[in-house]
Amino acid sequence: MRVLGIDAGATKTECLLADGQGNILAKGRGSGTNFQLYDEDEIEFVLENLTMRVLAGHRGMVDALCLGIAGAGRERDHRAMRRILNRLGRARENIVTHDALIALVAGAEERF
Repeated sequence: MRVLGIDAGATKTECLLADGQGNILAKGRGSGTNFQLYDEDEIEFVLENLTMRVLAGHRGMVDALCLGIAGAGRERDHRAMRRILNRLGRARENIVTHDALIALVAGAEERF
């Protein structure tokens, strides 16, 4: 199993590729991807290039991609992110959530 985790922020976007045991296989950083500052095409460009760099040398689709982004609770932004991720076609399953949730999970000592 391989997963991509993306923390999409206003000033930077970070992406990690991990295996099923949580080992980091690759990582990368790109520019900001916030819908309050950038349009859908700009965000797609950043995510396309960032995920391409992180996945370089790792063949095939990943099992899941989870993207945490501010504004994911706004239906318009949520739908736009799902459209972008579907067009990129990097993962069998795409998950879009609020950036606060990924921060909470990352800071938790035990997984729920």
